[in-house]
Amino acid sequence: MKVLKGRKVLITGSTGFIGANLVRRFLKIGAEVHILTRTTSNKWRIKGVLKDV
Repeated sequence: MKVLKGRKVLITGSTGFIGANLVRRFLKIGAEVHILTRTTSNKWRIKGVLKDV
């Protein structure tokens, strides 16, 4: 996964169970994370990392 360090990553469905975990994992390894969510989705799963994406 070190190959993704500094790379741009787009995660769709980032407020879901799997997507939220992917967001955290990619941020941890140093990827530049961008997310795509619906405006009506509940963002509680990624609330702690929203400032980093």
